[in-house]
Amino acid sequence: MKLKSLLAYLALILGSQQATLAADLQPTADQTPSNLASSAASLTRATGVNPKIYGKTIGNWGHAWWEWAFNIPKANNPLFQNGAMDCSVGQKGKVWFLAGNFGETSSRSCTIPQGKALFFPIYNSVWWTPAPGTEIGCKDETDCRQAVNASILSMQTYTCRINGEACIWHYPIVRAQSENLPFKMNADSILVTEYEEIPVTRETSISDGYWVMLPPLPVGNHRIRFTAKATDFALDVTYKLSVQ
Repeated sequence: MKLKSLLAYLALILGSQQATLAADLQPTADQTPSNLASSAASLTRATGVNPKIYGKTIGNWGHAWWEWAFNIPKANNPLFQNGAMDCSVGQKGKVWFLAGNFGETSSRSCTIPQGKALFFPIYNSVWWTPAPGTEIGCKDETDCRQAVNASILSMQTYTCRINGEACIWHYPIVRAQSENLPFKMNADSILVTEYEEIPVTRETSISDGYWVMLPPLPVGNHRIRFTAKATDFALDVTYKLSVQ
C-alpha cells in the first residue's frame, strides 16, 4: 500500500465507558454520510473548545495515539496483531491505547491492568508536511486540516459495541482534530521500515477522527467490537479484555 493511500484512508478502532466522561463530552450516534457532513461544518481546533481528559484534549490524545501506533516496530506493533497479544507494548501512564488494523478482520485478547483508561479511534486519519526532499504530505497547517477532514469524510458507516451494547448508550464518541503538533518518526517506525518514509520529525501535523475515551473498566472480562467502512476500506476488530 502506498503511504499516500495509507494516510488518506487509514482507520483504526475501538470503544468506551463511564459517566464521568459523559458529563463532559458530547456523544454522536453511529454515523452515515448525512450527519458526517453536518459534523464537519462545525469542526474547530481542540484547544479551548474541547475539555481536557487526563491532561489532554481528545484531539491531542488522538495525535498521541498516532505517534504510539506508528512508532512501534512491526514485530510487536498492535496494528498487525491477531489472537493473544501483549497490550502493554508502548504504553505508559494512566491511559492505554487500543488499535485497529489496515482494513481486515482482527480478533485479539489481552490483559489490562486495573485502573487504566482505554483510548481508541473509531475512524481516524493524520496528515503532516513532507520531509525534506519529498512531496508526500500537506503544504501547511490549513492544508493539513483540510486534507485530514476530507479523509474522515470518506467514512460511510461505523459500529461500536462494548459488552454487546452500542457504545452510544453509555460512552461518548467524539470527533476532534488535534492542535498543530510535531510528529516524531523513529528510525524503527513502521512508516520507515514498511512505507519508506524518512525518520525525521515533521513540524506540522494534524490528527482527526472519531475517538472514544473509556474510563477504567471494572475487574473481569470485557468485549469491545468496532467496525468501519469507507471507500475501498472495511475494518472489523474485536478485543477480548481481561482486567486484573
